Parts: sequence; structure tokens; C-alpha cells
Amino acid sequence: MILSINELSKSYGQLKAVDRLTLEVEKGTVLGILGPNGSGKTTTLGMLLGVIKPLSGSFTWFEGQYGTAHRKYIGATLETPNFYSYLDADDNLAIVSRIKGVSHESFDAILDQVGLLSRRKSPFKTYSLGMKQRLAIAATLIGNPEVLVYDEPTNGLDPQGIAEIRTILKSLADSGKTVIMASHILDEVEKICSHVAILKRGKLLASGPVGFILNNDQFAEVAAPDMEKLYQWLSGKSYVSDIKSQNGFFESKVAPEITAVDINKMAFEDGIILSYLKLRTRKLEEEFIELTKES
Repeated sequence: MILSINELSKSYGQLKAVDRLTLEVEKGTVLGILGPNGSGKTTTLGMLLGVIKPLSGSFTWFEGQYGTAHRKYIGATLETPNFYSYLDADDNLAIVSRIKGVSHESFDAILDQVGLLSRRKSPFKTYSLGMKQRLAIAATLIGNPEVLVYDEPTNGLDPQGIAEIRTILKSLADSGKTVIMASHILDEVEKICSHVAILKRGKLLASGPVGFILNNDQFAEVAAPDMEKLYQWLSGKSYVSDIKSQNGFFESKVAPEITAVDINKMAFEDGIILSYLKLRTRKLEEEFIELTKES
């Protein structure tokens, strides 16, 4: 076991930022910690990295085999990347290397991995936000740590920057390292992570493999030239429920045993020619919204 968390709590006055969090992370897991703003994601990572002192509870890295030196085996970024603005990538990474007590003759491989090799001699202050995030990821790779921890790695980035960081994180996840990332971008977690933990107001609502968190609900998206007739047809089917009008089509929940072929065939037999038909399972975003919505 890479990480065991037991009843971990942190309060700020009357506010419970993290409330008795219990969670385990196995080696090779790519865990996405999801939650709305104020759910306790950053506070949780801060405690796990020794930056924030817990109010109560405990956690253990690597089953205690490294003792108090466990941080040497963790590469992490917490909140905003912080480097010397007037230094280039090589010099900034050299400082990180000395802090970690790791000897590095060259940062070529690391900079190439994050796509900064061609800008290695540019001052940090000239970097875009996406480049700054990539340098922060590069810093976490120094010393070849067993675990990588990232706090909102795509926060504030434009779509191109998000795609770049996603590609890097996906390659790190595929390398077999244990990765823990806090994020509110659900699509990114669904594409990158093998496991997810969903927090709300400091409490753990659900955790497990992404496929386990998602239920087996099936949804159909359908359209036809006569949308009113299509709606009446859908409303009369026992295997269809929760019909919603979307932008140009109807979305509805359908029984899991029903296939696209079945829908198309039954509609045709009832005199309805479908112009659009798509079946999909529930998305992580929908599950997240359902779990975290106000009661």
C-alpha cells in the first residue's frame, strides 16, 4: 500500500475543511480527488505533504518503510508553481535538485518529457502559464520519485494548455507511477485516472475505480424529423424514463438490456425514422453532480 489515511481531519475555526477522511491508495493507482471549491482537496494534499498540520487522524506513506524520509520519494506541486522569475529552466531545476539532495548532470530527459527542451534557456518570467505548469511537473520528476502529487494541474489554462498537461499526465500515469491529482475538471480525471475519490465539505462521498463509481445507467440520444411524434413514442415505452429535451434531440434513460439496434428497429416498426441515435453510459460529470448536489 502506497498511502493509508485514517480519520484525517482539519478545521479552521468552525469550518471543517476535512472531516474524518479515510482512504487507501495502492501502488500504480492514478487517483483523482474531485470536489467543488471548498471541498477540502488542497487541505487534504497539504496535510499529506506535511505542509498543513492535521487536527486529528493519521496517514502513512509506503507502509512506513521510509520513516520520516518518505517525502524524498514523493514529487509534488501544491497550488501555484513557484520558481525564480529571472532564472531559466535548467537553473531553477538545479535549485530543486539541490533541495532534494539529488545529483543531476543533465535535465535533458525531464525537459524533453514535459516539452520544454527548446525553451530551457528562457527565463521563467517569459513562460506562458502552461509552460510554468510544465516546469512544475518537471520539478516533481527530479529524483525519479515513486509517487507524484498534483494540485489542480490544469487550473487556469486555455484548451491548448489543458491538452498539453493532459498528455504529460497521461504518459506519467501510463509509466506505472502512482499519481494523485486534485482537480475539478471532471473530463480530465475521467480520461487520466484509474480511481476517483469524491469530496464535499471535507467528507468523502464515494471512492473506488472510475468504472465502479459510475453506475450502469444507459442513456439514449434520439432525434427524428417529427420531434413531437418522437416524444409521444418515447413516452409510451416502458423501458424509457426521464425524457429531456436537449439541443436538437431528446435524451432519456433506457433499460440496460436495450441496444441501439432495438431502438432503431422498434421506432421504424412504429413508423418513426430516426435521424440521430446514440447510446451512452453515465458520465463521471453526471455522477459527480448527482453526488454533490445540494439536498
